[in-house]
Amino acid sequence: MQVLVAGLLPHDAGKTTVAKYVLRGLRDLGLDIAASKPIAGHSAWYQLHSLLKSIELGILVGNDALELHSVCQCPKAIEVLNPIDTLQVPLDVVHFTSPKIYMETLDTLASIMGIARVSTCIDENTAELKYYIVRENLSRITRSLINVLNTLIERISKRAKSVMVVERGRDLISILGTEGVAACDKCLEILLRNHELLVIESFNDAAAPTHLSSKADIAFVVTPGKVMVLPGDKYHKAFKLLLDMETGMHPWSAWVTTSQILALVRPIMLVDVEPITAMKEDYRIPKFAEQLVDYVVKNLESS
Repeated sequence: MQVLVAGLLPHDAGKTTVAKYVLRGLRDLGLDIAASKPIAGHSAWYQLHSLLKSIELGILVGNDALELHSVCQCPKAIEVLNPIDTLQVPLDVVHFTSPKIYMETLDTLASIMGIARVSTCIDENTAELKYYIVRENLSRITRSLINVLNTLIERISKRAKSVMVVERGRDLISILGTEGVAACDKCLEILLRNHELLVIESFNDAAAPTHLSSKADIAFVVTPGKVMVLPGDKYHKAFKLLLDMETGMHPWSAWVTTSQILALVRPIMLVDVEPITAMKEDYRIPKFAEQLVDYVVKNLESS
C-alpha cells in the first residue's frame, strides 16, 4: 500500500511533520512500513545543519530525509530513502554587474544548484551514488562557504561511484529530469515490493515527486492547520490527465501541483492539525495523526 503526503504550499506546508507522525503511528502498531523522500533539496546557507551533517555522514542529504529516517529507519540506507538530493548554493553579489541581475539570477533554480546526488538502488540497503557538480554556479558562491563546500566534495567523493562536473545548472536539470526520475522510481519499486506500507513525501507543492509515486492508494494534502484526504485512484487519474496535457514535463521544469489536483478532485475528509513542537520518542502522537493512521489502517484492512 502506498500513502502520499504532498503540500499545498510551495514551502512550510507541514509535509514532513505529518509524514513523521503518520510513520510513528504506523510503526507503533507494528506494521511493516518504509519511508521515502524521492526528491529533496536544501540550502547550503539557510540549512547549514544539513550541510555539516552531510560532511559527517559522507553523503549529501537534507534535513527532511534525515528526520524521516530518524523515525522510520527503513530502508536503513538513507540514500535509498532519498534517491535525489540537491544542494542550492548562495551566490556572491560581487560576481554580478548589478543588484537587479543578481536578484533575477537567484530566482532561477538552474543558477543556484551547486551539487546533486542521484542514487541508483540495488536493494533497499545498497545504492550506487553519482554526484554532479555545477562548475559555473560553484565558481560564483560566497567566499565564506568555499572551504566548507570543498570539504563536502572531498567527503562525498569517497563513497561515490562517480563525480561528474557539468558546466551549467540547466545541464544538471536535464540529467535529473531523465536519469534522476528513473532512479527514484527504481528505488520506490524496491520498497513497495519489500514492505506492506510505504509513506512517500513529495517536495514543495508538487502533486507527486515521480510518476510511480502518483499511484498512491491514499493522498494527504497538507497545509498549515489542515490535512485534506483524497482518494488515491482519483488523485492519480487527475495527475495523469494534467501531465498528459503537456510534453517534456519533469519535476525541475513545469510539473503538476496539488492546487491543480484540488481543482479536479474533492477531499473526502478534512483533518484539523494542531500546532506542535519537536517530536520526542516518548511523545504521544497528536490527534490529527491518530485520525490519519486510523484511516490508513482501515483502508489497509479492506484492501
